[in-house]
Amino acid sequence: MGNPTTYTREIALAICEATASSNKSLTTITSELGLSYGTALQWQQDNRDFSELYAKAKAAQADFLAEEIIEIADTPS
Repeated sequence: MGNPTTYTREIALAICEATASSNKSLTTITSELGLSYGTALQWQQDNRDFSELYAKAKAAQADFLAEEIIEIADTPS
């Protein structure tokens, strides 16, 4: 049996949660979830729900990364 290709909100939320709270790439996240990267990209194009959820997750990820950068910059070496 191959990777899932049918959109489910459960998988979409798992992708978005992992994206928002980490520095992981979509490639890594989809691999960890047993989903192909191409499928996730297709979902972004074909599914407005996922596209909106993922855009919000990427914005949250940018905040997460900015906080990491500030913490690293403020840590004495």
